[in-house]
Amino acid sequence: MAMTILASRCADCNLCIDLCPTAAILPPRREGKQRSTAIDPERCTECVGHFAWPRCVSFCRVGGIVTDLASVENRTALLTRWQALTGGGTYCQEFAQGMDAVEELGEPVA
Repeated sequence: MAMTILASRCADCNLCIDLCPTAAILPPRREGKQRSTAIDPERCTECVGHFAWPRCVSFCRVGGIVTDLASVENRTALLTRWQALTGGGTYCQEFAQGMDAVEELGEPVA
């Protein structure tokens, strides 16, 4: 896992938590006077297997999620983790009308 949340930039909108396909982003907790959100390195696949780019980075409107260069993993390691977490299945996103499968680039599967 090479993603990290910058507490100084985080707006506590929780959008990243809602969008994470592997539930790797932990709910905010208090650390002194500041709330902080963290990414579970055992669950984060940087969206490999789901999307072309990490969803948390793509949707964070304040640029609060960045690459942690100290913990970069290669695509093979991330894909292996994704397969272990999901069984190699297709990511499904719930919409108002039900569950729709989504390919890596975020397009609905026909």
